[in-house]
Amino acid sequence: CRKIQRNARGRCLPIVPHSLRWSITNNIHNALFHLGWEKTLETMYNHYWFDHMSKFVRRFVDSCVVCKTAKRDSGAQQLALHPIPKVSEPWKTVHLDISGKLSGKKDTRDYLFVFIDAFTKYCLLSLTHKLEAANAVKALRNVISLFGPMTRLVVDQGRSFTSRDFQEFCSSCQIEVHFIATGTSRANGQVERVMGTLKDMLTVAEM
Repeated sequence: CRKIQRNARGRCLPIVPHSLRWSITNNIHNALFHLGWEKTLETMYNHYWFDHMSKFVRRFVDSCVVCKTAKRDSGAQQLALHPIPKVSEPWKTVHLDISGKLSGKKDTRDYLFVFIDAFTKYCLLSLTHKLEAANAVKALRNVISLFGPMTRLVVDQGRSFTSRDFQEFCSSCQIEVHFIATGTSRANGQVERVMGTLKDMLTVAEM
């Protein structure tokens, strides 16, 4: 046992023998649906300790076959960005996007509306059957019922968001809709990162 000082609290953690390091790291990485090495290491630090653990975990995750097979290439070319002004208050600027189809099953809620508060990074997911404007309005109305209307809503130029019904609903709630330009998904990066993580986890879960 080794006493480790983390977050102002000392904890006595079991020291992992060399013969068990790979299997324990593999089990935790699998349990986290193959999230990145930082999340894997953070979880391991809560339960175990061994010499050079950070270096070992990073090398393990970097060489993980499942991660390399399941995860997306995010290196697509992007156009120049026009930054959205940052705010220092919660629920002022909110990013919204729609996931792709989550599964091949019929008669199920296969899509997600993903809301991210720009300041707190708080995430809300809303399941839906279809990508019509009425579904987008319903999802937004449900979110507003929880936290009230946001000041600015950042969306792409999908038809659900450019529709007259969606625009009129936002106007009635005094929400400023900020459209990102086509080909600049990084401008809505708050949502893109969450979407990528969700899709990676779902892909790994189905493997």
